[in-house]
Order: sequence, then C-alpha cells, then structure tokens
Amino acid sequence: GAFDERVTLTIVSTSGTGGIGSWRSADQQSKAGNSVQTLSELSGEATWMTGGFGSNFGNAVSKLPFDGHAVAALIAPRPLLVTESNDDSWNNPIGCYTSAVATHKVWEYLGIPDSMGFASHKNGGHAFGEGTEAAAFIDKFILGKTTTSTTIMENPGNFTVDTKLVPWSTP
Repeated sequence: GAFDERVTLTIVSTSGTGGIGSWRSADQQSKAGNSVQTLSELSGEATWMTGGFGSNFGNAVSKLPFDGHAVAALIAPRPLLVTESNDDSWNNPIGCYTSAVATHKVWEYLGIPDSMGFASHKNGGHAFGEGTEAAAFIDKFILGKTTTSTTIMENPGNFTVDTKLVPWSTP
C-alpha cells in the first residue's frame, strides 16, 4: 500500500508492533511491565522485517528517525483503514492507536481526514472483527458510494496518547 500507487485502498489489520504499532510506545509499555511485543522481539519474524532490523534497533528504538506512523503516512493521500482489537495486548493496541492518531494528522493536513480511519473492537482478540468499517471504506473508495461515512477513529480501550510520542499538531 505504501509503495504501489495502483493500490487504491489499504486496510492494515491486527498488524501490531511489526506493522503500524508504535515501537516507542511498545517499549514504554514493556518497561511498565505490560505484555506487549517490542521491536527487539521481531527479529525472529522474517515476515515483518528483513535483515537485522529488530536485532539492530530492538534495544535502540529511540535511535530510529521514524516509527510506525511514518511508514503508514507513506500511503497518503490514498485511503487507509487501520484495525486492531483493544484487548490483544501482545499485538500492541495502545501503540497502534498512538500511531493511528499520529498518522491521521497527515490526512487532516491534506484536508481529507475521512480517508484515514482507525477501528478497534472491544474483546476482539487477534482476529479481523472490523467488517462494518472495512465495508464502509470499500463502499466509498472502491465502489464510489459517496454517501458512505468513513469518519472512524474508535477508541473503546480508552487509550491515551503520550504527547512525547506525538509532539505535533496539524497546521
């Protein structure tokens, strides 16, 4: 979705720390004693990262000049829906929400905030449970149904975003 403009709509589902999830947020959560996958634990998941990304930066996340939101923002201005379950702690739902909030600011700046959304279902586990939201994005951006609402920024886990991780606002 980020590198091929032929992709009209990107839906990122339960991607966790290996996808859109904030690596810095995962580190904070892990240091606080929460069970969450951190970047250092991705080194064995070749499906997400190549080479030694996790092993080289897993214990030096702050040295990276980017985080999950920056990768997701590469999709703009094309539509993006991020889905996550608020109770899939290992999959970094707090970090996914943090990145979604940061990423959404790009679409806000472009004047198309309804082209990027975040859907998180309560008690969804590690499964795609955001069918209604995905259908709305497909209806609007693939099928051209302009009356469909895609203004979606759910937060059933009542997560807060650490302002140190997103220290900017939309101009």
